[in-house]
Amino acid sequence: MGAAFKKLLSSFQKKKISISLIGLENSGKSTLLSVLMSSDGATPNTQTVPTIGLDVKTVTQNKVEMKVWDVGGAKQYR
Repeated sequence: MGAAFKKLLSSFQKKKISISLIGLENSGKSTLLSVLMSSDGATPNTQTVPTIGLDVKTVTQNKVEMKVWDVGGAKQYR
C-alpha cells in the first residue's frame, strides 16, 4: 500500500534537478541549452555567442524542473 501511495504522490509533484554543462570551448554546451529551452526540441536558428563566465537557466518539461548551469569553456574558466 505504501509503494502505491508513494507512486501516486510522485505523479503530482515536480522533480527538481541541477545540471552543470562543462566542456571545452565550441563543444555545443550553449546550443544544447538552447535546444532544451525550445518547446519543440528542434535546434533554434539563432547564433550563440561564447559564454562569458556562466549562464544559469531554468527549464521545465514533463513535471521536471531543471536548473542548468552553462559554464564557459574558455581556458581562463577551466
